[in-house]
Amino acid sequence: MIFKEETREPVILDWARVSLGPAALDLADLLFVNAAPSDLDRVFSIYYETLTEHGVREYSELALHSELEGALLRKFLQHTLGIARWEPQSERGTRLLNTGLQRMMSTVSQWRERNPNLFDFQ
Repeated sequence: MIFKEETREPVILDWARVSLGPAALDLADLLFVNAAPSDLDRVFSIYYETLTEHGVREYSELALHSELEGALLRKFLQHTLGIARWEPQSERGTRLLNTGLQRMMSTVSQWRERNPNLFDFQ
């Protein structure tokens, strides 16, 4: 993410995973790695507006929101089960691990305030 010099408006660059797939996967990555959980609404709005400004049609905010819940579950699994056996070999690795876990838990907590049944599979 970079910021426009004149307005300080964020510009999202997505070069990490060039592929076709649900936009929600990119948005979940952005929310877990770059954005503060408290900025969820702002980042979501900017992301959706940018999609529509660049010609994405027939993709509602509700659809993106719903897919984002699935993407958050995927990120939750990656940030917990995906690293369960990782043993950092440096202080930096330990900090990265702890920061990732804290961000993931904070994001999930924020999202569960919106949808208390986020991970209920009934």
